[in-house]
Amino acid sequence: MLRHNLDVMYIEKNIIDSIIGTLLDISGKTKDHPNARYDLKEMGIRKSLQPKDTKDGRKVKLPKTCFSMSKGEKSIFCGVLKKAKLPDGSTSNISGCVKLAERKISNYKTHDAHFMLHYLLPIPIKSIFRDHVVIPLIRLSSFFRPLCQKVITLEELDLLELEIKETLYQLERIFPPSFFDIMIHLSVHLAKEVRLVGPVQLRWMYSPEREMGTFKSYFRNRRHPEGCIAEARLVTDCLNSCSRYFHEGVQTKFNRRPRIDDECRSPDVQTSNLFPNRGCPLGGKKGEPTFLDNKSRHQAHGYILNNCDEVIEYIREHELEDPYDDDKHYVMKTVSRDLFSMSDEAESDVPQSYINEPYDQSMGPSIPEDNGEVDLVRSDIPATVIKVYPREFVVEELEHESEDEDEDEFDINDTS
Repeated sequence: MLRHNLDVMYIEKNIIDSIIGTLLDISGKTKDHPNARYDLKEMGIRKSLQPKDTKDGRKVKLPKTCFSMSKGEKSIFCGVLKKAKLPDGSTSNISGCVKLAERKISNYKTHDAHFMLHYLLPIPIKSIFRDHVVIPLIRLSSFFRPLCQKVITLEELDLLELEIKETLYQLERIFPPSFFDIMIHLSVHLAKEVRLVGPVQLRWMYSPEREMGTFKSYFRNRRHPEGCIAEARLVTDCLNSCSRYFHEGVQTKFNRRPRIDDECRSPDVQTSNLFPNRGCPLGGKKGEPTFLDNKSRHQAHGYILNNCDEVIEYIREHELEDPYDDDKHYVMKTVSRDLFSMSDEAESDVPQSYINEPYDQSMGPSIPEDNGEVDLVRSDIPATVIKVYPREFVVEELEHESEDEDEDEFDINDTS
């Protein structure tokens, strides 16, 4: 019996909020605020990051951490997310959530956070931070990707349980203690919960939240929301049922043209036996010819041949047995790739494989061999100088208030 269902959707959303807010130093979102630095001083740890008083004693210096970014690096980070070209329907308009002038990201949805944590976050940080910052964040991203798959094996769950513990240990070396709230801790229990009740896709809140958004749009009288939902739902079901019996001339939700129409209705376009369907060019007006360069033409040609039913017969004649898996076959020999040394020159010499390469745990980002010693301060970025933090004044005010209350109680006892 599962007492509590941990919702992966909100856990991912809160984790990406903490990471982006801390890396971009967004006010109100960052976990590396002055309170966190004074906590380090009270705990007596990480002396290089503790606040230091200036000569006049009126201001305090806060050294920049290893995960801090300069203004130019923040612009690069936001620019990658701003200019990312994503498949249609995978996310909402993430570029609209990126504010380049302010160098921050806000107002993104839960599914946008899901996509950024899984795929987009490792891209900009790889060229900005050092390995002891990049590797834990990439390992955190690679933990949630297999966790959210539709099919997962018990052996993979064992590896995920071990990997998330090591990842959190690495994150604790660089991020302040205030970063590790309950949401970061709950990620440790996600793999165990999958082992108990199955894949997360059967339990997360994307479908219920989307359905609740539809129900909220039915509200007309806020005093009786249940009646509004019931009546609107009944009308919707009746209209859907009746629209199935209309002739094709009547436009309904079942025969209307899709938002992205890929059907070319021009009579001048010639078709072949292999490709009877007509398509429209992307990024141009319909009916205008589109010319590809040699590289794009070769890529499109290879993709079409490898995904055409008529060519499968010839592919099977020349397929080779896979040395990794007896149940799978590859057209060409599989070549292992390194995530941290990929470039255009290296990829040009690598042969293309017909089926995805088998996953090898040893090929992923490993723990950096630094004997536990990492550089926590970035000396190339000037420290932040602020006025004497008001925490001391708040403590003094609380002490004065408590003294006033004690005096009032003393006066009341005297009058009684």
